[in-house]
Amino acid sequence: MTATPSAARQAAILLAGKVLGTISEALVPLMIVRLWGKAEVGHVASAQLTYFALTTILQAGFPEAATYFLPGRSAPERRAITAQLARILLGVGVLAATLLVLISGVSALSLGGSDWAKGAALLPWFALLALADLPSRMVTNVLVVEGRAATTAALGVFRATGVAIATLVPALSGWSPEGVVASTCAFGIGFAGLSLWVVRRHFRDAAPQPSPVANREVLRFAVPLGLTEVASITNAQLDRYLVLGWFTAETFAEYHAGAWQVPLVGSIPHIIGVAFTPQFVVWFGQGMRAEVLAAWRQLAVRTAVLVTPLSAVFIVGAEETMTLLFTDAYSDSATVFRLFSVFMMLRVATFGNLLLAAGRTGLITRASFLAVASNALITVPCVAFFGPAGAALGTTLAFLPTATYYCYGIAEITGVRLRAVYPLLGHARVILLVAVSSAPALAVKAWVPFGPGALLALEATALLTTYAILATAVGYITPEDWRVATARVRQKLGR
Repeated sequence: MTATPSAARQAAILLAGKVLGTISEALVPLMIVRLWGKAEVGHVASAQLTYFALTTILQAGFPEAATYFLPGRSAPERRAITAQLARILLGVGVLAATLLVLISGVSALSLGGSDWAKGAALLPWFALLALADLPSRMVTNVLVVEGRAATTAALGVFRATGVAIATLVPALSGWSPEGVVASTCAFGIGFAGLSLWVVRRHFRDAAPQPSPVANREVLRFAVPLGLTEVASITNAQLDRYLVLGWFTAETFAEYHAGAWQVPLVGSIPHIIGVAFTPQFVVWFGQGMRAEVLAAWRQLAVRTAVLVTPLSAVFIVGAEETMTLLFTDAYSDSATVFRLFSVFMMLRVATFGNLLLAAGRTGLITRASFLAVASNALITVPCVAFFGPAGAALGTTLAFLPTATYYCYGIAEITGVRLRAVYPLLGHARVILLVAVSSAPALAVKAWVPFGPGALLALEATALLTTYAILATAVGYITPEDWRVATARVRQKLGR
């Protein structure tokens, strides 16, 4: 068995890398809205939306297959499975590139000078990116299983920084949106090659051998997840497609800004889920269902303790955040941003990772299609009644029936009652504590006549300080947590 660091340490390293990468990641949209008009922002955003939706659907569950098939095997076997997944994903990349070129051509012929066609005209650049990007999407999963979280974090920082440079330098130099997209795609191709080289180098001492996993086993695992991805992408992007199809490119640009989720905060549950999934795979294999559920419940509450107050900062300061980051032209996006911050506060557990660790991809598929159905039934009427903000409201409300069905699946695989699955009371207590802690921040917002930057900083300080005091008093933040946090700060300062 591979000797790996603890899952908690892996998660901490990945989070640290995300923190460093977030700075570069956040610069791109904030600068672009200052350089381009709303129509240009909308066209590029629609092309990016199409690319990520299509490629994520086509990649199915092949990247996640590494998390399931690699743990517990010898190095030569892991190398062989990794190479097998790379070949499969290369074929997926060829298919994706072909479809992107076709979409671009058909849009130009049938839709003329529409906003959609202007966005689709950028897709051939993304077709080139797909050929390299798809095979590299398994790299994070492989390196986490191999205990290389630090390498994964370093690659993430390099990627975020590189994308920022490849986007902003041409944009600041006056290049057209098409030139900026070409620059960004060129960097993406180079980064994908570097990522695959890192994996190849990692396995350089492992003897080549045929994969111990037949292609049909990989397909049996990945295809249900592929169907899940179809549903998941439809569910995740339904609100954006409704706004894109229902309103103008300028309105879509405003919605796209509001739907921007704070990179680090929104990523915390996913990062923790990826880090712990290999351990859960091992425990399920050993029949330790109760231990897996207990650990997952504890992770959900601990994640809520961190994510909920950070989300609340942006719920309170939505207007200040939009004005500060995206200029006064996007101030109307505050309602959408606030609703997505509420969504971020609710989504603190990775339901799918637990079912994935148990190998129950069929349950994930059914939950995903239920999510699409509930999202459509809730979001379409919300858009009709409330306009673009209704898309964000519907997406947030639709999370509740989806989470409930996931809990049914978890109850089935762990053998417990439904009410024993999710730590609802623990999560609710954290939300209540954060609501109380928000009172000073709301007072600051109402009575302090500062500009958006200073006001947001003061709101965040008031809320987080109050929360830290109250959470420590009730035991959500323990003395050990403070010791670990202060030790890391001293380490960073070189003391």
